[in-house]
Amino acid sequence: FPSHDMMFYCKEIKYNNVSTEIEPKISELLTKESDNFDYTIHHVLPTQYTAYPNTVNIGFLPVESTISNMIWLKNLNMMDEIFVPDSMSKKYLQMSGLNKSIKIFNYSFDYNKISEYIPTQNIPELANSFNFIFVGEFSARKDLENLVRAFHSEFEYTEPVNLFIKTSGNPENVKMFLQEVKKRLKKSNKLKNEILVTGYISENDLLSIYKQCHCFVTASHGEAWCYPAAEAMAAGLRVVYPKETGIDYYAISGANYPVHSTQDYCYGATDSVDGLYTCEDIWTTISNADLRKEMRKVFTDFIEDQKEFLQKSQRNSRIMSEFDYRNSDLVKELF
Repeated sequence: FPSHDMMFYCKEIKYNNVSTEIEPKISELLTKESDNFDYTIHHVLPTQYTAYPNTVNIGFLPVESTISNMIWLKNLNMMDEIFVPDSMSKKYLQMSGLNKSIKIFNYSFDYNKISEYIPTQNIPELANSFNFIFVGEFSARKDLENLVRAFHSEFEYTEPVNLFIKTSGNPENVKMFLQEVKKRLKKSNKLKNEILVTGYISENDLLSIYKQCHCFVTASHGEAWCYPAAEAMAAGLRVVYPKETGIDYYAISGANYPVHSTQDYCYGATDSVDGLYTCEDIWTTISNADLRKEMRKVFTDFIEDQKEFLQKSQRNSRIMSEFDYRNSDLVKELF
């Protein structure tokens, strides 16, 4: 941080009664109180925004689609400025008609911990194979069906390739979903079993899994930043992702695999927040054929020249060092 006299205070806003683990540094800030703020950063849903007097009100909002909800737009326009983590979020807010100043301030993370982490948990199923990994919630926006379809349609049972899925939800429900997707493929050849993990796992276990994989893949309809993709790149993985999402902001060309995408109206996101991802909003959609092509390409690149593949993966990791929290430009800009 710059050498200014600064004090930081946090206020926790809960949307439900679920208790989550909070980082010690944040917990310490929650114990402090003050009524005097030079800047107030609202990192909550716009429905929770309050325009406090005698302070610069800043709304920090990652978005994966345009916003047609008038209450959201009204509250966003109450702010003095809007911060977003990537260029796609800025574009979607501008398309939504927001008439406020919008600045990009990327998320950050502990790059050194990720890049230098040594795996503590070895997964036998991942040995001697090329491993795709998806990390994300079990929701319609993530379009896991498209991803599972692409993987099983493109790769044969005999090929040394895996799909590791870390998601949320009831494991039996997720297994039934995966089985139904594969059943509808009507593929005559035998299909692989995904490696599935649901529910909470520790950060160290997740980093161990990343270190045993080669490529992060997502077919999501929208990503404002996509922490899992950024962390995977920091761990030295390549990324297959929908172009025109927030991942474009940091995924360098030549080392990653953007899938051609189109902008379409949202549909099917019944598991989202009310007023978000409606039929009046626009998000990203990719074709199954293009996703299959890029997944095959990254696998082929690995098989044909593993040395060059590793070099480009390491380039991915080095690029992500720019987003280490020690390099954060947020406070520099404010002061």
